[in-house]
Amino acid sequence: MANPSLTAIMKCRLSRPVRHSMLFPYSFLVLLYLAATPANTGITKGPYPQNVTVDAVTIMWETDTMDDQSSIVYGMPGSATHKISNIHPALIEEVTCFGCEYEESHIYEVRLQTGLLEDTTYDYTVISASDTATGQFTTASTTSTHFRFAVYGDSRLGSVPDAHTQVLKSMLQHHTASDPISFILHAGDLVGAGLSYASWQTEFFPKAATAIHEIPFYPVLGNHELIGLTDHPLLWYYYFFDLPENGSATDEESWYSFDYGNAHFVCLDTNLTVSDFAGVPLGDHDFRPGSQQDQWLVDDLSAAMSNDDVRHLFVCLHHPPYSSGSHAMPMATEPIDASETNEVLNVRAHLVPLFEQYGVDIVFGGHDHLYERGLRNGITYIVTGGGGAALYPINQVENPYQQYAESVYHYCIVDVSANDLTVKAYRTDGSVLDQLTLISPSSVNHWTLLDTGAQDEESRHLE
Repeated sequence: MANPSLTAIMKCRLSRPVRHSMLFPYSFLVLLYLAATPANTGITKGPYPQNVTVDAVTIMWETDTMDDQSSIVYGMPGSATHKISNIHPALIEEVTCFGCEYEESHIYEVRLQTGLLEDTTYDYTVISASDTATGQFTTASTTSTHFRFAVYGDSRLGSVPDAHTQVLKSMLQHHTASDPISFILHAGDLVGAGLSYASWQTEFFPKAATAIHEIPFYPVLGNHELIGLTDHPLLWYYYFFDLPENGSATDEESWYSFDYGNAHFVCLDTNLTVSDFAGVPLGDHDFRPGSQQDQWLVDDLSAAMSNDDVRHLFVCLHHPPYSSGSHAMPMATEPIDASETNEVLNVRAHLVPLFEQYGVDIVFGGHDHLYERGLRNGITYIVTGGGGAALYPINQVENPYQQYAESVYHYCIVDVSANDLTVKAYRTDGSVLDQLTLISPSSVNHWTLLDTGAQDEESRHLE
């Protein structure tokens, strides 16, 4: 029976400062797809689960009309025992884009945290704007001996318009009843112009709708989330996702971390060159020594390393320290100057030593639109930037740590167990392009690497 005392737990977000619009060569593609976007009524995006924990989850959706009487009913499959009524939008924002069939975006963000049990599947129904939509979510586990997650990045519009769709369609083949994908990590550049509603309207939500409707989604900020096409820019990234707010004290959700099963995940913001524009602040993205993010990262990694329940440690960021693609930087023999603002060089100089000090297992990155795996001082670095943007050629810059590289649309599936993990990278046709298995005999920073990649067949012991 519904509990009438339950109330919606919603965030009232203030508009975040953004910079003025910028125009890009591919803007005509965005306009073309907007012109072909069908009219929507009622629920226009979602619903989709976000920020899942062992006893809570956020459900989000968007409508094209105002409805402050929206409601959500949830419970065990076949038994909806909880109801939240009178839900107001967390954001009401005017949208003006060519081809949009409505003038306002109403984004709802509701935290469900009553009556949820760990590692349990629930059904829910959203009633909003004279529309009804159903969904399902599974709470997280702290004791799971096996779970699966997916990773990909750089899904913005490219020269192959359906590449992002094909990546996710293939990925969902690994989302099964016996081995579900517990969540998806995205390494940034979700869209081409993140300050513009039009990019989200065409490049992300229509293509990712099925995946994010079923699977919680954890992105990191890419540089393209911080640029725009219109005269009405807004940092939509912060409004379309609900992420853990355990990072920045001033720019919530810019960086964050979370636990799942026996693993710890750190999601960083490496957009160092973002700065104020015409006196309008864009927030603090610095990660160099002494910055807010640097101190947070040291504390977070230290706590994870000393936690006996953490067997695996992952990092996700946009700018990879080691790659051979068009954004890669040559290996330097001298320390970088304090005035250096290149993100890749600063990640290499300031973050890599922390990853090595605290025993990070795998660092996932994007930015270069290709797949590349490298190995340096016991840490595996994977560039997974083949999510939809125009592909870059490999080996444009020498990467001395490269184990395998391929210019191809792809995604990664990671299976985590008590003392081992397996990463497989798949092309969109379902074929495996690379894989490796890490086996930990004692702790998170001592591994036996069974490398079964396409270019490397030998085994290594890392200590």
